[in-house]
Amino acid sequence: MKAALANSIPKSEEVPDSLSQCPTQFLDSANVFCRTDVDDRILAISPAITDLTGIAPKELLGRAASELYHTREERLQLIHTLIEQQMLYEQPVHLRHRDGRAIPCLITLFPRSTGERYGGTQEVIRTLLQEPGADASILDHSTDPAYTEAILATISAILIGVNENGVINRWNEAAEATLGQPASVVMGTALDQCSLTWDWPKLEKSIATCQQTLTEQRIREFKVTTSESRTAILNLSIICVGGMTANAGVLIVGNDITEQKMTEVSLAHSRKMESVGQLAAGIAHEINTPTQFIGDNTRFLQDAFGDMERLFKSYSVLLDKLDKSTAHQEIVQEVKKLQEEIDVEYLFSEIPHAVEQSIEGLDRVSRIVRAMKDFSHPGSEEKQLVDLHKAIDSTVTVARNEWKYAADVRTDFDQSLPLVPCYAGDLNQVFLNLLVNAAHAIQDRPTAEHGEKGLITISTRHWNEWVEIKVSDTGTGIPEEALSRIFDPFFTTKAIGKGTGQGLSIVHGVVVDQHKGTINVETARGEGTTFILRLPLDDQEQNGLHCENEEENPLC
Repeated sequence: MKAALANSIPKSEEVPDSLSQCPTQFLDSANVFCRTDVDDRILAISPAITDLTGIAPKELLGRAASELYHTREERLQLIHTLIEQQMLYEQPVHLRHRDGRAIPCLITLFPRSTGERYGGTQEVIRTLLQEPGADASILDHSTDPAYTEAILATISAILIGVNENGVINRWNEAAEATLGQPASVVMGTALDQCSLTWDWPKLEKSIATCQQTLTEQRIREFKVTTSESRTAILNLSIICVGGMTANAGVLIVGNDITEQKMTEVSLAHSRKMESVGQLAAGIAHEINTPTQFIGDNTRFLQDAFGDMERLFKSYSVLLDKLDKSTAHQEIVQEVKKLQEEIDVEYLFSEIPHAVEQSIEGLDRVSRIVRAMKDFSHPGSEEKQLVDLHKAIDSTVTVARNEWKYAADVRTDFDQSLPLVPCYAGDLNQVFLNLLVNAAHAIQDRPTAEHGEKGLITISTRHWNEWVEIKVSDTGTGIPEEALSRIFDPFFTTKAIGKGTGQGLSIVHGVVVDQHKGTINVETARGEGTTFILRLPLDDQEQNGLHCENEEENPLC
């Protein structure tokens, strides 16, 4: 959602009339139907809002939906959750009556789509207050089939209904468009008989769990290959319908996030390319230095061997003369003079050293190029077993120009560390961001102006089913007031133009969200900061470290 939410938004001339935008089933209902745009402005709202809040629909059109709520924060949290989940969502809320009273209600809302992007909401609001003597059927239409159909008709998400026998009894237009299967073909057939390629055991297990526990089940990033060979990525929510009894039918609500995932992949690639681009100048400098002394040494060898060639030619002449005549003293003296002139001893001493330096320079060039290749290698969509030590070494080499003037880098690797299941490319980005941040923190020290170098230490440890990576610096430390926000997107304590505020946000997303790991931060002003990353080895979701004996487990 855009950051355009406000307490008051003037009515737009383009806002449609509420009645023309409401399903006719809701016009005479005691429940409120509402539609908002991407900025959370009210586009349409049914007449029942007047009975509920004392405010006429025409007064609300074009205004912020948050004005209907007892507190603005309640609405903002509701929309934040909806955007995050991208699926049908139900929540108790408090609307604000014209006279200031808080009205408890139950809201059911779902996201509208605009080209597969979030485009606002469609929502139904029911009061939780029932006046004495009121007809309950007016206040609650949840058992009315026509009411249910009216709600479902407005949903732009994928809806697949499955009865208790696993047979499809609902397949809406969104399901047809996304999955490429007409309702006329799939209705009445078993769900597992659809002409779709998907992880059926995973879906079947979620459906069974939903039916057995009567709780909503969610599947994130569920891949489906349609009969047209199109791959779609869906977020699914599985809900029990037809009564709260075991083995009831289920409703599968799905949102197509294919475009969103493609955008995320593109952005991830762009971030990596941006990082590579920022490092390109430094890498060019790093390559130029060894190349320069390789060239100097090579030219030295060329000149030295030219002199050696002259000497050997003189030796050849000397040998010829000595072979033919005993009058050789003059030639011998000439040869000795030439030996002194070109300093033969120096040549035989320095030539091997020059060759050794050349080889060392070539090795450095090879390491830099190899590290750059490893760092920029495209990441896999699936986790792979990765040598973290090699990944860290590659990142340190690639980023050398960022830290070499400010600090020394020391590594302390646990040689018992096994290969770690992870997304290698994303972890390279994590190591790079932490390394660059550490270098910048050291550069900001007052003593840095006097050329005093700091120290960056990267260590690894293996404990049971966890791997720990520590990145420590002797920099300025993190201010206490900023510590709770360092992982927030776009938050930075650096000067304007020096930091984007995305580095640590990416670190948190990769470690915690992608790898189900943990991040702890230890910092002291003026002394430095240590980031402690922990990654699970069993490739399963972890909710934290569970220690039976914390004294014996240093990771707890």
